[in-house]
This record gives sequence, C-alpha cells and structure tokens, in this order.
Amino acid sequence: MGDSDSIRVAVVENQQLIQDLLTVIFQEAGEIELAGFARTEEEAKELVRHHKPDIVIVDIHSPGIDGIKEIKMIKQYSPQTKIIMLGAKPDERLIFRGIQAGAETFLLTDMSNEQFINAIKEVYHGGHVISGAAAKAIVSCMKEISLDKKEYLGKRLNDSGYNLTNRELDIAYLVMEGRSNAEISQILSLEEGTVKNYISEIYSKLGIRKRPKAISFLRSLIEEEVMIES
Repeated sequence: MGDSDSIRVAVVENQQLIQDLLTVIFQEAGEIELAGFARTEEEAKELVRHHKPDIVIVDIHSPGIDGIKEIKMIKQYSPQTKIIMLGAKPDERLIFRGIQAGAETFLLTDMSNEQFINAIKEVYHGGHVISGAAAKAIVSCMKEISLDKKEYLGKRLNDSGYNLTNRELDIAYLVMEGRSNAEISQILSLEEGTVKNYISEIYSKLGIRKRPKAISFLRSLIEEEVMIES
C-alpha cells in the first residue's frame, strides 16, 4: 500500500500492453497507488466495491467493455470516486454520454506521461483538464446537454443522416412520445389526414414501415440510460 498522500487509481482496461504501460507510468510518478486493473465488468464492480479508489480511469475504446455502463456502475457503488475517460480519439457521442453518466473529464492517449500524471492530480483536487481536440468535443457535448429533448432528437437524426423538416420533427417527436394521430392532430392543429401523410413521409425517410419500429428507433437515438445489475 502507498502512503496516506498517494492517489489511489484503478483502471478499467483489458489490453495487456496498455496495462503494462500504465503500470510503468504510475511507478515512475511515485505519487500514484495502483489499486488494480479490471478486464471485465464483474472485475470492475469488485474493484470499486472493495477499494473505493480516488480515481478510476476508463478506456472507453477498450474492446469488449461498455465504458458508459462502467461509469454508471462506478458512480453507483462509489459516488465520491472521480472518473477519467481515456481514449485514442475524441469520440463526441461517447464523451457526451460519459459526462452525463458522471465522468469528470476525457483525456487523449497522445499526451505525454508528465501531462497524464498532472491531469490525474488536477482531477483528484477537483479540477478539470481539457485541451486540444478533446476540448472541442467536450464544448460540443456541453451545448448538446442544453438542448431540450426534441431539439436533441433533431440533432441525433441529422447526425445519423436523416434530414427531417421542422414539422416532420414535431410529429416524429410526438410519435416517439406515444401520441396517437388524433392526439398529434389536436396538439399541432392539423387535420388528421395531414398528420398521417407526414408520418408516411417520416417513415419513408427513416426506412421504417411500422409505428412500433419507428418509436423504438427514435427512442434509441436519445435514450442514454443503461440498466446496472446489482
């Protein structure tokens, strides 16, 4: 065990090469106590439950690991633990979901060892380290968080290549909410036949024929919650 001033860090990472590199970096730093590595979701759960690390580093691109689910789990079992997302590229959507789930920041793997250790210290003391391409992605994420649900649906549709008009987005949102054609007609002051025509056009653009599938698809674009098994 390290001394009382050391920062206890755990890492969710299943690639041996990266584990070895991080072990060397932490040993050379001298101020980091490595609480352990987790290769699987179950190992991560046990590591957090038993060690309550100060910081957990989650490789959000690690094969076979759902980084967002891990962040949620960590916050469930150890709310005081700070989380650093680590990745080779600033994946805007993953960063957005990770911050929503409770992560403090995102670091790119191309930073120097010294920058990496300094970033860990900064996060440990309550700071946020943001720079370069990661900063641009996080700023974009923060803007998305300020959007209301319908606006966010529109952005997600556009990002996915589905270009709906404003009126089609109004109707798609209400369809997603489970509203009937009659209810949509009343809410938007449109004829029910007009609503039906709009919905047909929406289905055509989405490549979907049935309402349940359309609802499921639209909800999948904006629902970020991941169930955590106890």
